[in-house]
Parts: sequence; C-alpha cells; structure tokens
Amino acid sequence: MFVLTLPYTLLASFCVFIFTLFFALLSKLIKDMFIPTDIKCFAGGIILSTTIFHILPDIYLCEDNKYSWLAPLCAGLSFLVLFSIDKLYLYTENTNEIGCTCGAGQEIDENVNDKNKENREKKTNKKNGEENYHNYEKENSTKRNRTEVNDNNTIKIKKICTCEKVSDKHENDTLPTNSTRLQATIFIVALSVHSFLEGLGISSKNGKQLMWYMVSLLGHKWIEAFVLGVSIFSADFARNMTIFLLLFYSSLTSIGILIGYALLMLCNIHADGSSSDDAGNISTMVAVQILTGLSSGSFFYIGFIEMLGNVFGEGSLLNKNRRKLVCVFTGFTLMATVCIMSGLIENGVLFKSWSNKA
Repeated sequence: MFVLTLPYTLLASFCVFIFTLFFALLSKLIKDMFIPTDIKCFAGGIILSTTIFHILPDIYLCEDNKYSWLAPLCAGLSFLVLFSIDKLYLYTENTNEIGCTCGAGQEIDENVNDKNKENREKKTNKKNGEENYHNYEKENSTKRNRTEVNDNNTIKIKKICTCEKVSDKHENDTLPTNSTRLQATIFIVALSVHSFLEGLGISSKNGKQLMWYMVSLLGHKWIEAFVLGVSIFSADFARNMTIFLLLFYSSLTSIGILIGYALLMLCNIHADGSSSDDAGNISTMVAVQILTGLSSGSFFYIGFIEMLGNVFGEGSLLNKNRRKLVCVFTGFTLMATVCIMSGLIENGVLFKSWSNKA
C-alpha cells in the first residue's frame, strides 16, 4: 500500500502549487473566456461520485468507537464555515452588478390608467394599419416579467434576466466586473480557506484513498484557480499585489499538505516516545480523524454547493437545466463505474468470476 513519505509529500505539494498557479495565470492569457457550466456540471458529478464512494466512508472508519464522532463533527463544522463564507461574502444576487444589459432586476412603475389609455391608442392605431412594433414588443416583454399591482393602481414590473452569458459568468462564482479591491480580497481569502482544508486531508490518506482524493482535488482545482485568476485581474490590483495574491492562493493547498503531514509525524513521534502504546495510537487516531473530517467537509461544500448548487440559478432556462443535469449524471455515472470496477478488480471478484465462466 502506497503511503506518503516526506519526499513524496514535498513532490505532491510542489505539483499542486504549479498546477494551481498555471490555471490562475491562464485566465490572464485567455481574457474573454469563461468556463462553460456544462464542464462545471460534469466535474460536479465526478466529485459527487467520489465523495459518496470514497470520501464519505472514510469519515466512519475509526478503530475506537470513543472517537468515532470526531470526523463527522469536523466535517460538519468545516462545511458550515465554508457555506457561511459563501453566502455572506461570495454570493451575488443582483445580475445588474455583473454587466447584465437586459435590465434585469430593475423595477418599473406604470400607472394602470395610463397603461389602459396606451392600449386603447394601440388598438386604434392597429385599425388604421399603424401598429407600433415597439409597443407590441413592450407588451410581450412585460408578460414575461413579474408584475405586481399596488393599491394606488400602479403596476410594479420586475424584469427577469434572460442574458445567458451573464448567467454563466455568475454561476462560475466570479466577482462582478466592477468589484472593489476589498471584495476581491475577501473572495480570495474565502477560497484560500477551503483550499487549505483540502490540503490538510491529503496526509491522512494512503493507497486507493489517496489516489481518488487527488483525482477529485485536481478535477475541480483548475476551475477554481481559473475563476480566481479572473477575479484578481479584473480587480485592477497593483502588479506586486497581484503576484502576491496569486502565489498566496496557489500555495495554500500545498501548505495544508505539509502542515497535515507534520501533524501526523508529531503524533507518530509522540506515539513512539510514549510509555503507553495506547496513548500514542490514540493521539495519531485523533489527528487522522480531525484531518479527515476537515477535508471531507470541504469536499461536501465543493460538490454540493460550489460545483452543483450555484449552476442551477433562478435565471436558468429550462432547456439549459436539462443539459446541465445530463452532464451531472454523465460525470457521476462515469466515476461511479470506475470506482465500482476498480473495487471489484482490487478484491479479485471480477477476474475470478470471469475465470470461473471460462
């Protein structure tokens, strides 16, 4: 069984750092590109399958029942912290703030009597063959919007966004184009927090668990790094500050890997120097449970909130939602098939059944 040693830990940290930094810088070279939501949904399905088949069972793998509650508790706390950061600092509801040109979110007050008068004039013009096309479009566009009649016979119209490009940008968790430097900084720190938590859990994995964890980590890391790079460059930071923020974010997962490895090594040293073997084993077990829980909660947030929850917004069209669901199911089915087949092959069940048939 493959176990992370110090050289492999350093190599993994360096590779994750370069991988993250590359996609963050790539957003500068491809300025007008935004990540299609179909790719995000496909990646979300893969992460969902990996979470269910490999990350979730690890939470309940504890040799001592007295400490079996640690990993679920840490997973829940990690998820709630990241969820709170997302809703308090990252979530943007007003589509006008992200460059929407269709006037979504604007409230228009129209007097009912004036509107009735306008309709009568329009009918008169229609009889005379002078139908105004602009009035016709205005009436039909109003039907597609939400209307509300007040007590003073005033209709309040709130337009619904149908701008697909803007919706896609919003779904990718980017900041508004006119975001301040403070907003961009909060956005970067929030993403860096859960990047750090992801790195903490790597050292507690080994063998097949480590492989699937790395696949799930890198599967979404490139999207997250690209989106963060767009946010940094659009915030118009100074050059030195931009470089610092990119390096800071790219290094957080690697720092988490190294800190997690160091914590496990300290627990092992304590176990070797302890007069009681049980005390040393307990300290190592507690450290593994805490690291596993923190990383699992981070992946729950990635799979259910960041990758899937944000792509099905209020302004999404029905046909787009169907396509997104197909991508989610495709990603889930693909990864579930790989997980099941690899488990059968590893346990010798699949090849054994084939040899019996032969």
